[in-house]
Amino acid sequence: MSIKRRPLLVLLALAPMPSFAALGLGANTQVSASYTGTPIATGSLTTASSGSTFVIIADGPSGCATFTPGDSKSNSYTSILTETDSSDGIMSEIFYSANATGGSGFTANLACGVHTTIILTFIEITGAATSSVLDQYTGTSTSFTPASMPLTTTSPNEFLVAHLYPANLGAITCAGSYSAVPNSSQSCYHIVSSAGTYDPNIAFAGGGRTTGLHATFVQASAVSAPPPQPSPFAIGASLLPRGVDLASFAH
Repeated sequence: MSIKRRPLLVLLALAPMPSFAALGLGANTQVSASYTGTPIATGSLTTASSGSTFVIIADGPSGCATFTPGDSKSNSYTSILTETDSSDGIMSEIFYSANATGGSGFTANLACGVHTTIILTFIEITGAATSSVLDQYTGTSTSFTPASMPLTTTSPNEFLVAHLYPANLGAITCAGSYSAVPNSSQSCYHIVSSAGTYDPNIAFAGGGRTTGLHATFVQASAVSAPPPQPSPFAIGASLLPRGVDLASFAH
C-alpha cells in the first residue's frame, strides 16, 4: 500500500497581548484670587470624561488652617499631605481624586478657613490607575534653594508632581528631567519608566522660605487587547492513506 505524507494544519490561538494607557499631562491651570466665602474657581477646562486622576494643590496663609477642594462634577478629593511654614506663615496642601468624572466645561474650586488670597493649581493625569493610584509622597518647609524633596517610587511607570510655594512668590525653576507644568508658575512634573529615587530640586528666587510638595501616581494596570484571529499553521505531517482528504474529518 502506498502512503503519502500530507501536512496537518492546526489553528494556533495567540494569547492576548497586554497593553498600557500611556501616562500623560492633561488639562492644567492655576488661579490666585481672594476668598470671601465663595470658593475661588478655575476657568472652564476640557478633561477626559472619566478615568483620569485630578490633582488640586492649595496654597495660602497658614491661617487658612483647612482647605476644601471641589469641582463642577462633584468628585471627592482626598488630602495627601500638608506642609506649613510657621516662620513665614504659609501652608500648602495637595489633594487627589482617582478615576474622576470630567468632560467639557469642567471647573475646579477651592475654599479656605478664613477670608484671604489663596492659590489653586489643577493638574489632570491621564493614563493613571483608577484605584490605588497614589504611591509615594513627601514635602518640605525650607529656606534652602534648591528645595530637595527626594522619594523612591515602587512601580516602573509613574507620574511625579512637584510643587513649591515661596512666601515671596518668587519664580521657581524645575530641575533636571522635571518639566514645568505649562499653566502653573509653581509646579513641575516628571513621567518615569523605572522605579528609583527622584528629587525635583526646585530652585526659587528672592530668598525667604517656601513650602514644597512631591507626590507620585502609578500607571493604569495592563489590559488585555483582543486576541488576533487564529490562523492555520503547519506543524508537522500526518500519514494518511492515498486519496483521503483532511476535510473528511470535519464531518
